[in-house]
Amino acid sequence: MENKYKEFVVGRLYGLMEGSPKSLENMMIRDFKTIFKQDPDSIKVTSTNRIVQEEYNNGCWIGTMTVCLKVNGEEYKLTRDWGEEHDNDKNHPKYKTDDWFYEGEDCYSWKKSQEILKSFNTEL
Repeated sequence: MENKYKEFVVGRLYGLMEGSPKSLENMMIRDFKTIFKQDPDSIKVTSTNRIVQEEYNNGCWIGTMTVCLKVNGEEYKLTRDWGEEHDNDKNHPKYKTDDWFYEGEDCYSWKKSQEILKSFNTEL
C-alpha cells in the first residue's frame, strides 16, 4: 500500500484525543474522499475496552482502536493502545503538572506515531 494512505491512518488515529470508533470511522471515510478524491474499498474501526479506576472517581475509558483501511485491494491495519499510552505517560514528570502535556512531544502517543511514520521510510 502506498505510504500516503498509511500516513492518513496514522494521522487520523493518533490525532484523535477522544471519540468513538464509529465517529472516527465516519470522519475517516469523509476525509479520505476529500483528500484522495476516491472511495476506499473499506474503512473499519474496531475497539476493545479497559477501565482505569486509579485516577478517576468513575473510571475512564481506556482501550484500543484498530483501523483497517482497504484501498485498491490492499489492506493496512493499525492499532492504537490507549492503555499502553496511559501506563507510559503516568510515569512522566510532566504528566500531572503540564496542562498541555498531550499537545507536545513528551506524550507517548506522539512518540509512537513518529516511530510508525519513520518505519514507512525504511520499508522496501
